[in-house]
Amino acid sequence: MLSIRGQILSGTALTSHDVRDLAVYETGTGSYLMGTTGQNGGAFSFAISGKNSGQLDTVEYPDRMVSMTTGQITLVDTASQTMMMIGSTVGDQPVGYRLDDQGQIRQAVSFDMTTASGVSELLAVDGMLVAGVGPRRVNSYRFDADQPVQVSAVYDGTDTHLRWPVDMAALSQNGKTFIVTLSNVEGGMSVMELGAGGRLSSAGSAISRDTGLGLLPNALQIEAVEVAGHAYAIVSSASDTSAGAALTVVGIDAQGTLSVADHILDNLPTRFGRISDMATVSVDDWGFVLVGGGDNGVSLFTMLPSGQLVHLDTLEDQGTGALSALSALSLSEVGQELRAYVASQTASGLTELSFSLRDLGAVITGRGTLKGSAKDDMIQGSGGNDILHGAGGRDILADGGGSDRLYGGTGADVFVLSADGKRDVIADFQPGIDRLDLSAVPMLYSPERLELTPTSYGIVMKFMGGEVSEIRSMDGKTISTGALLSSITWDIDRPPLIMFQEIEGTEDADVITGGAGGDQIAGLGGNDRLRGEAGDDDLHGGAGDDTLLGGPGLDTLNGSSGNDRLYGEGDDDLIYAGSGNDIVWGQNGNDTLHGQTGHDQMQGHAGNDKLYGNQGNDTLSGGAGNDLLHGGSGNDRLSGDGGNDRLIGAKGDDLMFGGAGDDKLEGSAGADRMHGGTGRDVITGGEGNDRLSGNQGNDTLWGGAGNDMLHGGYDNDRLSGDAGNDVLFGAQGNDLMFGDAGDDRLTGGSGADRMHGGTGQDRMWGAQGDDSLSGNQGNDTLWGGAGNDMLHGGYDNDRLSGDEGNDVLFGAQGNDLMFGDAGDDRLTGGSGADRMHGGTGQDRMWGAQGDDSLSGNQGNDTLWGGAGNDMLHGGYDNDRLSGDEGNDVLFGAQGNDLMFGDAGDDRLTGGSGADRMHGGTGQDRMWGAQGDD
Repeated sequence: MLSIRGQILSGTALTSHDVRDLAVYETGTGSYLMGTTGQNGGAFSFAISGKNSGQLDTVEYPDRMVSMTTGQITLVDTASQTMMMIGSTVGDQPVGYRLDDQGQIRQAVSFDMTTASGVSELLAVDGMLVAGVGPRRVNSYRFDADQPVQVSAVYDGTDTHLRWPVDMAALSQNGKTFIVTLSNVEGGMSVMELGAGGRLSSAGSAISRDTGLGLLPNALQIEAVEVAGHAYAIVSSASDTSAGAALTVVGIDAQGTLSVADHILDNLPTRFGRISDMATVSVDDWGFVLVGGGDNGVSLFTMLPSGQLVHLDTLEDQGTGALSALSALSLSEVGQELRAYVASQTASGLTELSFSLRDLGAVITGRGTLKGSAKDDMIQGSGGNDILHGAGGRDILADGGGSDRLYGGTGADVFVLSADGKRDVIADFQPGIDRLDLSAVPMLYSPERLELTPTSYGIVMKFMGGEVSEIRSMDGKTISTGALLSSITWDIDRPPLIMFQEIEGTEDADVITGGAGGDQIAGLGGNDRLRGEAGDDDLHGGAGDDTLLGGPGLDTLNGSSGNDRLYGEGDDDLIYAGSGNDIVWGQNGNDTLHGQTGHDQMQGHAGNDKLYGNQGNDTLSGGAGNDLLHGGSGNDRLSGDGGNDRLIGAKGDDLMFGGAGDDKLEGSAGADRMHGGTGRDVITGGEGNDRLSGNQGNDTLWGGAGNDMLHGGYDNDRLSGDAGNDVLFGAQGNDLMFGDAGDDRLTGGSGADRMHGGTGQDRMWGAQGDDSLSGNQGNDTLWGGAGNDMLHGGYDNDRLSGDEGNDVLFGAQGNDLMFGDAGDDRLTGGSGADRMHGGTGQDRMWGAQGDDSLSGNQGNDTLWGGAGNDMLHGGYDNDRLSGDEGNDVLFGAQGNDLMFGDAGDDRLTGGSGADRMHGGTGQDRMWGAQGDD
């Protein structure tokens, strides 16, 4: 915990008011707190450790310094001594003092920098001096006889931000020293490299408000801190109309490229509004930041290796004014604690603060299983599925990317979670002891955005539209909603980061990674690997076989030439594969993918995606979601996968699979093969000789132009052959089938099917089930198959066979041939000279109009000739024959038959059996033949 040790120097005149700056001077004899005031004051030195602890040395500014000092301290180690330079209102003449190793302030010194015009900022680095000079220049100096001698200068340009820098910091990375400047006028930061002999050169990296650097209107200060080998600059900025303040963490890589790692705003718990000063210190692999201003308090932060700030503690002013209206801060390591000194405009003297480091452990980062110690460790996972063990102590555990498992162990631990789209597990949470830091989750500002479900072993937390964290209690018991909410820290206001960079590769094989904002990255030649990271990125692979990864954000990827691999990753991406045989994955979000030329492999994955194959023989897979797939030209393979998809084959002989969901498949031109999958699918063959299969679900199939083959599959389907000589197979379910134009073949399969032949000479088989078959136009052939079927020949000369079951056959127009076959069938001829055979069973047959031929065959049949000169043959068993109108011929054949000639000159023959024969009107001729007639 951050605590107040007490007040010091409250009785000293120099520290009673207007303390402008504080700095810690380390020598072999101890640590000394150096301080300055504004004009008409002086400087002081106070020993905070070592053999001289408590010793105070003060000096008043000499006459030449009284009215020109700003109080800003820069400690410079020259070849012979250490000097404390103090900023001056006379821009080319900084002033200061020589210091000895006992912390004593010695002779006053004036520094001649007349080659500079308007020194605005000073920075000491390894015995060298860097100065912001005038409106557009930064100079470097070496010391000769304790006077600065200019070595080099870097001038502001169109791609840098060096106008009137308000602060500078030195960052070391990979053996290089980089100078980072902060310009309030331009609202940006620039990087220079400090080389051998103190020569400055521009490193070419710059970021600003225009490219997403989150600065408030007044950029104030920049401080350096190192964490586990990572160098960061922390920038403070403030509002010009309110108490608002911000801290921005900016990382630097080995090439001197800047990228924003974190950005937080002040709120009531952090109390650095109207920020006035900031101090940092690195202890072993840890980095600490102390910040305060006019918000009645100070806050202490540490930093993860990734650059994310973690709030440790805040001290509020207790009405004494000691932590109100702060003017200066210092922070250093003294023994086994952090020691801070705070100057206030409303209280005399300095307030001394401390934070114990007695149990400070290691900073551990990496992949796999990471284990801490009994001390206070910081452990951060990487991008894989990591296991983090804090063991004892007050540990900080951060999950990183991937599905991680976190064990805090004993002690009051802080679990820092991020929104990475993976399921994480906290395995031993202690409500009321451990804390949960969710400040890195975008747009999560209140408990209402969390979905909490207590379980027998703890609680499950959902946020960000599906992000899941499983929190298990250390004691194995349930965790209540209230207990978890009280364990969440809402101290930090962390808005989402949006950055922008323009990065151009070379003609060689480049590896380029963007930052947290919207980047423009061009790989140019070579086999490049480009990664956008967070933000709305624009990636161009250029020539070569490139790999492009968009990362989170609304990205645009263009593979250009070569056989490229393009991955949209998070959010709604737009991807152009370019020429070549490319692999394109949309992944998360509602993506739009264009294959362009070449034989491409494209997968939408999650989200409602749009995939366009364009030219070439492409393979398109929609993945989950309601997708649109358009094959374009070429022989393509389209798979809708999950969701209600629309697949368009377009040109070429395409192979299409709807997958799960209610899909629409459109073959367009070419000989296409189309499979609906599960769901209620609508499949249209289009032009060409297509093959359509509905599979599961109540499907609708249209063959379109061409000689098509349609297979309904399971459930109740609708099949339409449309133009061409089509083959339709209903398969399982109660199907509705239309042959339409052309000579079609229709097969019902199992179920009660309804079949319409349409125009052309159609062949129809009902197969199993109680089917309805209608030939319509053309000389059609209808087989009922098993079941009680209804057959309607329609126009022209048709052939109807009832097959098994009690069937109903109607020849309708034309000279039809009809077979009742097995079962008790009903046959009606209609117009035309029809031939009718009852088959087995007790059949009923009516010739209707025309000169018909009726044969009952086996069973007790009933035959009516109807109009026309008909021929009736009873066949076996006891039949009833009625000639009706016309000159009919009736033959009873075997059995005891009942025969009526009715109107017309009829001929009746009984055959074997005791027949009864009635001539009716007309000149009839009757022969009983055998039996008692």
